Amino acid sequence: MADKMNEAAQAVFKAQNELAAKGFSAAEAGLGQMTGMAKSGAEASRVEARETRQAWDGMMAYAQTRNGKVAELVREMAAVPASGDAGAKPEVRELVREIMDGDSGFYAACAEYVTGVEQRRVELIAGMLQANTAMVESGQEVVKSSFDYGQALMDWSVAMVKGPSASAQK
Repeated sequence: MADKMNEAAQAVFKAQNELAAKGFSAAEAGLGQMTGMAKSGAEASRVEARETRQAWDGMMAYAQTRNGKVAELVREMAAVPASGDAGAKPEVRELVREIMDGDSGFYAACAEYVTGVEQRRVELIAGMLQANTAMVESGQEVVKSSFDYGQALMDWSVAMVKGPSASAQK
């Protein structure tokens, strides 16, 4: 029975060591997840600030160019008498085409910016989910190790209660 008690004690120590190792591993995974999220959030903020600044600069440049073309179009239209056909002038048609082309490019750039925001957000969330998954898996290992430790402790307790005299009586 002494062998049984010794084996049970060794099993308790082994399970306790595994539980401690899994606990440290889970803590490390949690710390890594928090650190990763902080780094990812900071990088995402930098990227969004840069992308937003570029989009804003592009919008301002576009607005200035468009306003200049619209002002030029208004001047061309005002130079033609009310009874005249200003739309037939090649300069007017060219200005209208340039304005429409600019508007088309502007709306495409806006759509590209919004799509980029969504794509970066999805990538950030996917990265966070991977980190969370690793942390949950590590936590599950702690729970399993806790159960194993509890079982080993119970086996050891039973062996202690029975004592070495139980085997001698059999």
